[in-house]
Amino acid sequence: MTNTKLYLGIGVAVFVANTAYHVVNERISNVEEQVAGMRSDVQEIKQAVLARTPVHIKYNKNDIECLARNIYYEAGVEDIAGKIAVGNITVNRVKTKYWGTHICDVVYAKDQFSWTKEKKRAWVSLKGRAWADSKAAADAVLNGLKVKQLDSALFYHADYVKPAWRDNSKRVLKVGRHIFYTQAKGSNLTL
Repeated sequence: MTNTKLYLGIGVAVFVANTAYHVVNERISNVEEQVAGMRSDVQEIKQAVLARTPVHIKYNKNDIECLARNIYYEAGVEDIAGKIAVGNITVNRVKTKYWGTHICDVVYAKDQFSWTKEKKRAWVSLKGRAWADSKAAADAVLNGLKVKQLDSALFYHADYVKPAWRDNSKRVLKVGRHIFYTQAKGSNLTL
């Protein structure tokens, strides 16, 4: 009877050790995949070059507010490069005149930015660090600060979604959690 308990104990110990080994090995593999993804993201972020070029669009106080809100709701948790990138796309869209001739027109164009579907967000009072940073980013964009590689980009989406309109052959750059494109699938709209 003692040998049976001993063998049973050894068997349980081997089973637990084997299970633990596989669980740990799987977690290590997951971490390795995440690290590889982060390395790729870091390489793309290093490629993002900030430059200063005059912005040739007309805007007013309301447009500045609209741009800051778009940056806040689209990239409020991003670093300055991510905020500037979203602001650049908004300004690029104004330049096309396709979505409107002013920043507010572009920001509130039908089905362009998901946050605008919640009407209460349009003019609710915003506070905090992310809002202050978003306003500063909007001001910087309108004073010519841009991500140079996004000169002709008009579209972007978060990296955790795969919209039907994305065209990987038109992908320009990834900045933070956003992937930027010059064109959308099926569109001939360009800047």
